[in-house]
Amino acid sequence: NILAPLLESGRDLPWITSIVKACSDALLAYGWLFAILIVAAVATVVWLLRIPHIRFAVDARLLRAPLLGELVRRQAVVRVCLVVATLMQSGVGFLESIEIACGVVKNRAVRKGLENVGESVKRGREIADALEETHVFPPSAVQVFRVGQQSGHLEALLLRLAEDYDQQSDWAAQRLAAAIEPAMILLLAALVGTIVFATVLPIMEAGDVL
Repeated sequence: NILAPLLESGRDLPWITSIVKACSDALLAYGWLFAILIVAAVATVVWLLRIPHIRFAVDARLLRAPLLGELVRRQAVVRVCLVVATLMQSGVGFLESIEIACGVVKNRAVRKGLENVGESVKRGREIADALEETHVFPPSAVQVFRVGQQSGHLEALLLRLAEDYDQQSDWAAQRLAAAIEPAMILLLAALVGTIVFATVLPIMEAGDVL
């Protein structure tokens, strides 16, 4: 054992080595328990996300997350615009198109906003005003609905908006990946560096003792 001279001299292990050694010993002794806890935690999260009001709260908070929230929002708008425009071009009414679009939107907050839009339009509200009240759709999307309804070219403008937002979603995804990749590299480098430093430091001190 390379640490034997250091321990026999009565000197304590470096604190960073003690921490790494304690973690290693814990994984070796209780690895099965950690695995069970991780599986239980994942199962609990999945179960909680099946509860409607919790899933809605998570989805609503997701829309406010930096970078990721805007990406999720734009992807939802793309799906809504494509479905509504395609159905309306096929002769389906706007309200029926909105109801069908609700089924293709995964984010519960956006879905609830669409449902509110349908109810508001049934009561005689303008589409753009109803969208704006939800605080879910970007101002540019609201403006496209407003201009499209006034000009009578809603379907064409929605398809164009979907195409633009699809490109912007790709750019946002690339920016998000570009932001995450360096952070992951730094995290892994710090982890590996800590382990290496914790391993080399006691060897150097053991050599001094010898």
